[in-house]
Amino acid sequence: MEKPSLNNPDRFPDENELSPVLGGAFEAWKHFQSLLKTHFPEIKPEWNFYKDGKCWLCKVIYKKKTICWISVWEGFFNVTVYFHLKNETEVLKLELPENLKSDFRNAKISGKIKPFTISVSDSDPLASIVKIMKLKLELI
Repeated sequence: MEKPSLNNPDRFPDENELSPVLGGAFEAWKHFQSLLKTHFPEIKPEWNFYKDGKCWLCKVIYKKKTICWISVWEGFFNVTVYFHLKNETEVLKLELPENLKSDFRNAKISGKIKPFTISVSDSDPLASIVKIMKLKLELI
C-alpha cells in the first residue's frame, strides 16, 4: 500500500516542502487554506510527524476535537473527516456530488466510525469539503 509523502521527520511541511510534492495541486492547497481561515476561523491545523505511519499528517482541531485529517501525496492531498455511524444519514443528506456520496457509502467502517475521504488535486471538491466540515462541527 502506498504511503503519504512528507516522510522526513526533520523537514516540517511548510509551503517550501509542500509545493514540490503537491505540484499542480499546490494552488488547490492554498485555496483550501484560505477557505479554512474564512469559514472556520476557530479551528487550528496541527502538523505532527507520526512514527507509526512514518509521515507528517495535519490534524485540524476545534478546541480539543478533531475535525479532519490531511495527508499529502505526490500531486494531491486527502482530507478525511470521521463520522459516527449514527450520523451517516445526516452526511448523505448534504448536497454533494453523487460520486462523493457513493465513496462515503462504500467506505470501510472502523468500529463505530466511518471515514469520508476526499482526494484533492484541484479546487473542484473544496466546496464539498467545507460542507462536510461544517456538518462535523455541528455534530460535536
